[in-house]
Amino acid sequence: MFGIVFRTPLGILFHTGDFKIDFTPVGPPAEFHKLTQIGQEGVLLLCSDSTNAERDDVIQSESVVGESINELFASITGRIIIATFASNVYRIQQIIESAIKNNRKIAVFGRSMERAIEIGIQSGYIKVPKDAIIKPEHVSRMKASEIVILVTGSQGEPLAALTRIATNNHRFIQAMAGDTVIFSSSPIPGNSEPINKTIDKLYRLNVNVITHGPIADTHTSGHGNRSDLKMMLSLLRPKLFIPVHGEHRMQRHHQDLAIQCGVEKKNILILDNGDVAAITKDEIKHVGTVQSGEIYIDGKGIGDIGSQVIKERKVLSEEGLFSIIISYHSLTKKLLNKPTIISRGFIYMKGNEAITTSLSNEVETLVKQELNKKMINPQTIKQVVIDHLSQAIHKLTLRKPLIIPILVDLNQQS
Repeated sequence: MFGIVFRTPLGILFHTGDFKIDFTPVGPPAEFHKLTQIGQEGVLLLCSDSTNAERDDVIQSESVVGESINELFASITGRIIIATFASNVYRIQQIIESAIKNNRKIAVFGRSMERAIEIGIQSGYIKVPKDAIIKPEHVSRMKASEIVILVTGSQGEPLAALTRIATNNHRFIQAMAGDTVIFSSSPIPGNSEPINKTIDKLYRLNVNVITHGPIADTHTSGHGNRSDLKMMLSLLRPKLFIPVHGEHRMQRHHQDLAIQCGVEKKNILILDNGDVAAITKDEIKHVGTVQSGEIYIDGKGIGDIGSQVIKERKVLSEEGLFSIIISYHSLTKKLLNKPTIISRGFIYMKGNEAITTSLSNEVETLVKQELNKKMINPQTIKQVVIDHLSQAIHKLTLRKPLIIPILVDLNQQS
């Protein structure tokens, strides 16, 4: 893991990234002397990983996981499908080494995994013989005992390779009895439900599933425990501090650790996504918020559809659509027809005539009242109808469909 040092006219800003102190690492050892030197220069602001700020227990070394994966590979006779984080380059290297030791070829699925391995090979962090990785279309030609399939989807992501394998929607891989799926990962908070669904679907396909636990060490956290966080704070001795990563409660625990290590509480700022901090050589404060969060891309990958559209689609899928067509003449201020109701996915029109007739009559009365006013505003009429129908429909059915009034002014069409 790597931290980033920003040297500015005011002082050093240090961002740890994800980190833990591993005394028997797979990659290079921690460079404590560099951290000490930076601390001696004087760190104005530290932004430090808070993910395991609640944990006092020892975080296992990455080398232990490599040994466990190698033992598992040696004991499995069937096809191996293993999922891990594409960002964990050293874990990927360990999986590749275990596959080679056990005379297995490696097939890689998932764009982020393919890209991570490509970059890892180019930069020298991943070392693999040229013939060890095979093309996806060659998987079906291999014996079950000769292949390891390295995939994305350790967090149950809907479009990831492992999820598509679990639902029999993958282009090249179909799960079969005798396969063993290994999760070399642990659930990120909030992801337990999709992971459990993926595991359940794999079991339905008669696949063996191995997750990290007392039986097999298939994963260790890449985030430091409380002792690691205090060591980072003690080596860098920052004046100002922002706990980052993790949930709010984790950042609060990290704040307490920073106070224990000598940072003044007034110099610590806990932020939410999108919050903006301003710092001087003497203080830190919250100064505003910028737009942040998910951006939803529609169908063919073109255009930001916005959260309001997503909300409407959710309502449509769960509650249905209730539309009412109102024909009127703005010059004569007359309602020309009884309001016509259209329901889609809400109530079945036949058999519910009493409800639809009652609602139509109520809207007719409302619209007549609006038409009798001096100024006719179509937007006001629509809002009045929506407000009334929302309450009336919920009272009758305990549901809240998407309500769309359609106003037709025949004066403008004549």
